[in-house]
Amino acid sequence: SESGEKEFSLIDQNVSSQFKILTCHSTSCSNKMKKIQMDEYETLGLLDSKKEASGAFGVTIEASSCLGSCKYSPCVAIEHEDY
Repeated sequence: SESGEKEFSLIDQNVSSQFKILTCHSTSCSNKMKKIQMDEYETLGLLDSKKEASGAFGVTIEASSCLGSCKYSPCVAIEHEDY
């Protein structure tokens, strides 16, 4: 639709490509995900579908090692390239 195309054009792909979403897959976060019935791969898929639906095609989504916030698990972090 035309309104969808306008919405996507508002997202600068050069800017969105500077962002990376990291999902922690350390033991602590994995155990917490299982405890609250979250599937780690489903989480990656859902984040990816939200990214695609918003038109932020340049954003990268990755599983990561420990993010250092085990107390607040499960954790997700946003990295931004800052030059």
